[in-house]
Amino acid sequence: MPLSTSSSNPRSANGAIALLLASLLVWLVVVESGARLLVNPASKVQRRVEGERVAALALRRGAAQRQRTLLLVGNSLLLEGVDVPDLVRMTQHRWLIQRFVVENTSYLDWHFGLRRLFEEGSHPDVALLMLSPGNFSASTTRGDYFARYLMRTNDLPAVMQTAQLHPTIGSGLLLARYSVFYALRSEFRKQVSLRMIPGLERLLGKFARYTGAAGAGTAATRSELLRKRADEIAELSRDYSVPIHLVIPPSGSSPLLALDEKAVLDAVARSGMQGILPLPSSDTQPDQFADGFHLNENGRAAFTSKLAQAILALP
Repeated sequence: MPLSTSSSNPRSANGAIALLLASLLVWLVVVESGARLLVNPASKVQRRVEGERVAALALRRGAAQRQRTLLLVGNSLLLEGVDVPDLVRMTQHRWLIQRFVVENTSYLDWHFGLRRLFEEGSHPDVALLMLSPGNFSASTTRGDYFARYLMRTNDLPAVMQTAQLHPTIGSGLLLARYSVFYALRSEFRKQVSLRMIPGLERLLGKFARYTGAAGAGTAATRSELLRKRADEIAELSRDYSVPIHLVIPPSGSSPLLALDEKAVLDAVARSGMQGILPLPSSDTQPDQFADGFHLNENGRAAFTSKLAQAILALP
C-alpha cells in the first residue's frame, strides 16, 4: 500500500497568520491606549512635563498687558536650582515666565526641542536656555523620551547625523515619536525599580558629578565645538525671530568650572547671543549643593535671586 502524505491547507495557514496579526494589532492598541490613559494620572513627572509643554506652546509675544513673555527651558539643574514661584514674584511686574523642564537633557535635546516648540506655536518675547558647560558640550540625547517630547519628525535625519546614530536606533526614535508606550517603556521600568528599592533615587543622585564642558580632544577642537553650537542657537534665534539667551547655572564647586564657564561665554558672545552667568560656580560653596551638582535650598535661593536680577536687566 502506498504511503499517503498530507500537506497543510494554504487557506488554514493564511487564516492562522491573519488571526495572529489581528491579535497582535489588538494587543498593541490596548497597550498603547492604556499607556495614554494611565501614564499621566499615575506619574507626577509626566503630568508636570505635559502641563509645562502645553503652557510653553501657548506663549505669545506681548500677550500680557505690561508684561513680556519669557520661556525658560532646561533640565534638572533648572528644576532643582530655580524657585519658580519666587522668580515669578520678583519679576512679575515686567515678565510673564513659563518654565519647561525635561530632566536628563542637554544641548542636542534643546537644539531640536526649541525648534519643535517654535514650529508648533510657541513664540515668546524671549527664550532662556539653561545648561551647564557640560550639558552644552554633550553630544547625546535622551533617546526615546527626547523623540516623544522634543523632536520633530522632519528632524530625524539631522538628529541621526549629528548624534551619529545607527539606523536601528533611528527607527526606534521614529516609533517613540508617535507611541507613548514605546517612548516611556524605560520610564516604566525606572518607576518600578524606584518603588521596589527604597532610597535608590538618593543613591543614584550621589553619582552626579562634575562633567567638564571640554570633553575629549584638543583645546582648539573644544573651542570649535562651543563656537559651532553657539552659532546654531543664534541661527535658530534668527530663524524664528525669538531672542535666545544661554543661562549657565552653577553646577559644582570644581575650580575647573570657571574655565569652562568662560569658554562657553566667549563662544556665545562671538555668535552674537547673550550669555548669562548669574552666579558663577566659583562664588558658590560646597554646602550649597545637594549632591555636588544640583543646588540645595540655600543654593537655590541665592541663584534664583541672581537670575531674577539678570532677567530684569534684559533689554
